[in-house]
Amino acid sequence: MQWDASDYLSPWSRKYNLWLLTFGGHNGETRKIHWINWRKLCKPKSQGGMGFRDLQAFNLALLSKQLWRIISNPDSLLSRVLRAKYFPDGQALLAPAGRNPSYTWRSIQAAQQVVRGGLRWRICSGRSVRIWGDPWIPRPFSFSVLSSPNAASPDMRVCDLIDATSKKWNHGLLRELFWQEDIDAILAIPLSLIDGEDFFIWHHTSNGLFSTIWKANVPSKIRVFIWKVAHNAIPTGRNLLQKLRFESPVCPLCCSEDEDVDHVFLRCPFARQVWALSHLPWALISGFFADSCSWVEHLAKSLPTEDFDRFLTICWMIWWNRNRALMERKYFQADELLSFALNYLTSFQQISVSPGRLPLMPSPSRWSPPERSVVKLNFDGATFASSSEFGLGVIARNSFGECIGWKAVRKKGLHKPEMVEAFAAREAILLARRFSWKEIILEGDCATLYFKLSSSQPDCSDSGTITRDIKFLASGFDSCSFSLIRRTGNKAAHCLARQASSLASEGDYLPPLLSAYLLSDED
Repeated sequence: MQWDASDYLSPWSRKYNLWLLTFGGHNGETRKIHWINWRKLCKPKSQGGMGFRDLQAFNLALLSKQLWRIISNPDSLLSRVLRAKYFPDGQALLAPAGRNPSYTWRSIQAAQQVVRGGLRWRICSGRSVRIWGDPWIPRPFSFSVLSSPNAASPDMRVCDLIDATSKKWNHGLLRELFWQEDIDAILAIPLSLIDGEDFFIWHHTSNGLFSTIWKANVPSKIRVFIWKVAHNAIPTGRNLLQKLRFESPVCPLCCSEDEDVDHVFLRCPFARQVWALSHLPWALISGFFADSCSWVEHLAKSLPTEDFDRFLTICWMIWWNRNRALMERKYFQADELLSFALNYLTSFQQISVSPGRLPLMPSPSRWSPPERSVVKLNFDGATFASSSEFGLGVIARNSFGECIGWKAVRKKGLHKPEMVEAFAAREAILLARRFSWKEIILEGDCATLYFKLSSSQPDCSDSGTITRDIKFLASGFDSCSFSLIRRTGNKAAHCLARQASSLASEGDYLPPLLSAYLLSDED
């Protein structure tokens, strides 16, 4: 009998998982080394796993997707049929099984708990969301307010907390109704300048170290290898000693000390020679970290993308050379290894561009003037964690490179960098609207925001509230385009954002102290 895992609960998925626990663990009579447990391997790549399918969880995930479609597409035929019988009040997440439910509904209902664990409202108007009970606070895992419900107003909506004129949170009312922890969380929710419908979004997103590793432009075998390094799951001498009572854990290259991950890539004299020739920042690479995962994570955040790709490839080659020395008694010298590694990476990247698909054009590193009659507005954001504030900077220039408008704003709140950049972009287009410019270019250094603004797809993330405003306001200009530039060409806007605390103003001509940054953008 065949089962569709996306529509029904599969009865064999748990048994198949139990079989996989032993699959690959034996080779005839010989038991293989289990470096990492099965549950960790089944974690998504974004969470540090290998993305292997736990079929029981996979079955439930597909059913969750069906439930998500029912919620997000209430006018679909499936949603209308199920709503008529099982949840006439429209609350698919809370609907019980009912009397004599179909196997389809029982299967979908099994995913309710999974979906409730990550679903919350994104606030636009706030009219559809109840303050007490509905999941709308961007704080796992309940997404609900912690404060005690107001007995006098049990049915209050989120729109009651928003000033209809200024489109800002009503601070006085917030202080009356909520504890400080809730107030801080609510103030972190961005509000739209235009009216719109509230809708559900999925709170959990993929980000962080392991997303960076899996997106690196290197061969898959190198990405898998670095994943193993981050989990200390490579057969170094010390690891083999712990697993197999290996005779000697000493490094086969230098024979001077026990071999662990730190020694292989940092302390071994051979590795140090390679890094010295690589022109990668040794002080950054050789810093002290609690474990190998922290080491790779720090370099993923600190190194430019091209340098991080080189770092990954060199690490893989160092390990390959170590194995060659151990098994074949042959090995590369440091300069030979580095040359081979860089040539290998270059060759891979040259042939890895899909046929018929052009590679992304690199963003310019120097500011360039717009065409005549067009105004280019550069924007940037800066966070001040010590004071729980952030700064926004905008500078507008004409085709001669002259500053014809600027703005520096300081606001309260702690947001992710992408959100701060979105706030800065909105301030830029509001400045252009205030000056009544007709043709504009919005230019920033945040690639993620650039792709969201350039895409025709709706942005369902938290920053989507702001990007929706920007796209709506952009439609009011004769022409409005978006441009991406490197940070080296966006220094003037960045300086305004950093100086927002002392400036916190706007004008036509830039203050003398900041005039030098106009030239530095073009250098």
